[in-house]
Amino acid sequence: MNRNREERNNQSQAIKIGINARLFPNNWRPLIEEIKFAKDNHFQSIQLSVRDRVIDREFLGDDLCVVAVALEDANLDLAVELLLGVDANGLTSSGKSPIEIFEANLNGLKLLGCRY
Repeated sequence: MNRNREERNNQSQAIKIGINARLFPNNWRPLIEEIKFAKDNHFQSIQLSVRDRVIDREFLGDDLCVVAVALEDANLDLAVELLLGVDANGLTSSGKSPIEIFEANLNGLKLLGCRY
């Protein structure tokens, strides 16, 4: 386990102050820039709001491995909000179930070190 991650795991469960990454279509910039902003301004965490999609290079603006290293180097915790609307049949706008969206994102969440 990486030293930064060990240090975070050993910290108390105090509330961490963070930012919500601007990965919205009308206010988007690469997550690497959001990580730099968070680090430069002494935030402790960053949150992604993911809707009916997969966390991928297009969404993040870089490969997941590059983003994972940047998060680790910045010593930031990652929180992800999966905000999914469903229709009367329990399906998202892409025609998938919420569990399908979650399963499609599991590998990315693990790779990025998401614990929340």
